[in-house]
Amino acid sequence: MADSSKKNPEQDPVRPQDAHAEEIKNEDFQFVLKALLAAYQPILEQELKRAADPAKLSKEAEAGPPDCDDEMDHANRIFGKFLTEDVALRMLPAEARKNLGPPEQWRWCLRHIQCCVIFGWLVCRGPRHFRAFSYYLHRYWLCVRQTLGRPVSTPPTPQERQDFQILVEELAAAFKPHLTDQLATVEFPGAIHEEVIEGKIDCHEGLEDDEILERLLTPKAAEALLGRESFATAGNEASFWYCRCWCLCGIYFGCCLARSRSLKDLVWCLINLFRCLRRCFGPLTCSLTDPNNCVSEEAAPALGAFVVPIKGTASGAGFTHYVLEWSIDSITFNTSDFFYPPLPPGNAGPGNSPVFNGVLADFDTTFKDPGLYFIRMTVFAAGGATRVCQTRFQLFKKDVRILGVDDYFTLDTGWTDPKAKFVETVPKLCSRPEIKSSEVSFGGSLSVQGGAWVGGCNNGKIKSYTLEYKAGLEINCNSGGWTKFWEVDYATPAQYRFINMRTGTSTLTADWVADCFKPSFVNLCTPFPPPFITSVPNALLAPSSWNSNIGGCNLNGLYTFRLLVTDTNGNTYCDTQRLWIDNKFPCAA
Repeated sequence: MADSSKKNPEQDPVRPQDAHAEEIKNEDFQFVLKALLAAYQPILEQELKRAADPAKLSKEAEAGPPDCDDEMDHANRIFGKFLTEDVALRMLPAEARKNLGPPEQWRWCLRHIQCCVIFGWLVCRGPRHFRAFSYYLHRYWLCVRQTLGRPVSTPPTPQERQDFQILVEELAAAFKPHLTDQLATVEFPGAIHEEVIEGKIDCHEGLEDDEILERLLTPKAAEALLGRESFATAGNEASFWYCRCWCLCGIYFGCCLARSRSLKDLVWCLINLFRCLRRCFGPLTCSLTDPNNCVSEEAAPALGAFVVPIKGTASGAGFTHYVLEWSIDSITFNTSDFFYPPLPPGNAGPGNSPVFNGVLADFDTTFKDPGLYFIRMTVFAAGGATRVCQTRFQLFKKDVRILGVDDYFTLDTGWTDPKAKFVETVPKLCSRPEIKSSEVSFGGSLSVQGGAWVGGCNNGKIKSYTLEYKAGLEINCNSGGWTKFWEVDYATPAQYRFINMRTGTSTLTADWVADCFKPSFVNLCTPFPPPFITSVPNALLAPSSWNSNIGGCNLNGLYTFRLLVTDTNGNTYCDTQRLWIDNKFPCAA
């Protein structure tokens, strides 16, 4: 977990290491640490004995390799001894002990927490792909049902099978962003070597399982995990809302222990557990940290929208959910246009899981105008308590995309992929019913469609855009060697009255022409109008096309088109798209 307690020594006389020292010296912390070490000690001693007797160790190995039951038994040996009622009370903040009441009211939660810690420990012991993750999720589900006194039937009932199916589907939604990020890194590795050399990528890289685990714990997953009846009963108890956050801290804790390489690492896992629990049981917290000032919208293809991430904290004692709203006047607020976690795919809200310095939701700005926006969040707690916080920001709109050629918009892997192909689906030969996707080729006079529009902050607005081409596939938008074939400059007030490139389907190969004539000011007090009215042209971008066959059979083969937009502040924005050009109609036949 991130160490959110670090401070700048120049801003606070208490140095970070002093703060850590105070945490470690805490009496409750020392009690829990001794219990954790006592749980590990028998296992460590057993391993030392094995190391001293290679012959006996070899015989054990001859009996067969470790299996899945051995792994589960190993987990139970550690955490079965560690997570006692006394230890649980000591790891909780004093305010939490008061709010939870007598242990008999939340003993069910303690048994549940043991399942959470073991799940985190099992799933983080090594790199896990989705199928393996699903296996450990099944073990977690069995453990939770057992602690509730409602063990899963053998074989599972239809309802139980449906519950586990829901859990796997929720896991898939939580896992997908991880896979997308990994694929993007592999596809575009250009900057990785520099980040490694500069120290931006170090031994802490790749610990994104925590994010998968957090995205997994949705309300829908919680109901499937506990079962409909147990969820309905537990949801009415105040301890349920505390237990849910405690479980997430427990999963993080187990995951951290699984990755530990020394006893020193175990101490830091415990420090992070104590910090996590303080956030769970601390005062109801509402904080919006982003966006602020000028913020550019981002393309989110998985959501089918342009978005601005809303970041902050929604947590605290008795947390139940949070709701986000937006406004353009700070008076009338709207709850629409937010994608709540898990992201993607996002849901309509509200946010049902606590968030600590993370993404609360994505704000859909696709059809929003640039300008000032107010964001308000309300955090709710069991019993009716609420906290409200607010931020504001200037929205910078950015629609710089090549989406079509000759009004053909079908890209096989979406416009965000610079290697996407323009394809069409055609029947196969010989009257067979199968169909296939074939790449479309273009030739002759081409028109290019897309968006070329920026603006919203610091009076920044589009100054010009160009279209350029380069032979072959080029995925680096900022590389050299491009040939410009089209340019549109914004220079006059009349031209700025016609900026229609925000729809994403405008014709970028367009020319300035005179649209109509607007009459100049006429003095209505004049008894007789003048014999003529002075007129000024109103500029209009008229769709046009570019001849790719200049000189005969000029451009042929694979090319990359680049759209480059420059704003009045000197900033540039670009997008690329590959396409196949074929101008060999007579000579290729």
